[in-house]
Amino acid sequence: MKHLYFHITLKALLFVIIGSLFQIGWQPTTYGQGEEKAPKIAFAAYDIFLMDPDGTNHVQIADVPAPSDHPSWSPTGSQIVFSGGKLDEDFNYLYIVDIETSEITTLTTGTQPNWSPTENVIAFISYDEEHGLGIYLINTDGTNRVFLAPLSDANNYDVISWSPDGKQIAFIRDDQIYIIDVAESLKGNNETVTLLATERDFCTAFADYFSLAWSSRNQIAVSLSCSLRLDIYL
Repeated sequence: MKHLYFHITLKALLFVIIGSLFQIGWQPTTYGQGEEKAPKIAFAAYDIFLMDPDGTNHVQIADVPAPSDHPSWSPTGSQIVFSGGKLDEDFNYLYIVDIETSEITTLTTGTQPNWSPTENVIAFISYDEEHGLGIYLINTDGTNRVFLAPLSDANNYDVISWSPDGKQIAFIRDDQIYIIDVAESLKGNNETVTLLATERDFCTAFADYFSLAWSSRNQIAVSLSCSLRLDIYL
């Protein structure tokens, strides 16, 4: 496991606490009808907003009754899926917002959505009586909700990340990183979840994973806590 270029020390803990209220996501550079446009950044600050990479032009694009989080872009950059609550209910829903019209569509119950990079499928965390807490898939039109893998704790942030080819999903379970083969799992193969072996030193051996992201170069970056700091590793 390769230690990357920075860590967050106890001195910056207040910044981390404040910053954790904002989840961000880059928009794909090319979207629509192949038209090249400057990318936007989506971020959650109670509602879902867009801004330019230089921090200007803040625009609110989604407004639901309870706090929203975890924005994830569609491959075309024309839509965003996010999770948000309702004032009279104790669980979150997945919503899709159209960037041009701000029209919002409710998909299903769940949280921490992540849009497949290759098709109109969204991975997310949810619960049902048959399978319990786990990772699920749903089509972007709200059809074909299916169970993929069990989870024991949904408190890890950004726990799901698709591989660049859309064939696998990385996720955190019991402070370990796992990879699931999506196609084989959908066929009913129960041996499609594999533990990703990582070399961890004395400090990181007892650290907690907080998030992960699968890069276009087929590497997985993870953040974990170690000695009152947050570090990023590959």
